Amino acid sequence: MVNYTTLDDPTALNLAAIAGQDYDATNGVLNFAAGSTNADRTIDVFLRPDTVDEPNEVFQVLLSNPVHATLETNRAVGTILDDDPPCILVQDTAITDDGSGNQNARFVVLLSSPSSVPICVSYYTTNSTAIAGPDYIATSGLLCFPPGTTNGEILVKVLPNTVFETNEFFFVVMANPTNAAVCKEKGTSTIVNPLVNNLPPLVSLASPDAGACLSLPTTSRSWPTQVISMAR
Repeated sequence: MVNYTTLDDPTALNLAAIAGQDYDATNGVLNFAAGSTNADRTIDVFLRPDTVDEPNEVFQVLLSNPVHATLETNRAVGTILDDDPPCILVQDTAITDDGSGNQNARFVVLLSSPSSVPICVSYYTTNSTAIAGPDYIATSGLLCFPPGTTNGEILVKVLPNTVFETNEFFFVVMANPTNAAVCKEKGTSTIVNPLVNNLPPLVSLASPDAGACLSLPTTSRSWPTQVISMAR
């Protein structure tokens, strides 16, 4: 027989698992039947679940006081593998253009759970119906979350609208995360033009005459009401 007990690993520094927080301390006696030479015995240690992303952690099991035997080695290391990598997601947003040129589209970026290590993710804007230059300022960079935090934000400068046009859209894209995964990589920003309602164009006819030819005006990126004149 031999005694066993668990203990925090004093050599692991900040990678040491902590009894009562990461695992339950245990101790006992292992018995080997007389005459057995190759009998395996198992020591079960209960691991406590958590939702915090952290490095793999270690603890020790120590053997002592063997009876009718000697110890070839008196300790073993148990490693608790981390299985809680956080997930990064970027939320959609909208901003109403007030014409001031002093507005930013604010994208909120969230972690699904806190982490004990820094997390970073690259980001960049990309066009949809809104175009970098006339509608917003193209932006890229690196967003980092300090340990323990779950919220971040990305600001994109929105330029004032100088033409009559419908609501427009552009995106912020997440890429190349460290110490995390990306579960929603693209956020959409809607630039709302308060002067339009995005309904289809209205067409009205003035003074229709039989046999007349129609001249239809064309429009680009705007849907005002059009009056069509009839030419003889």
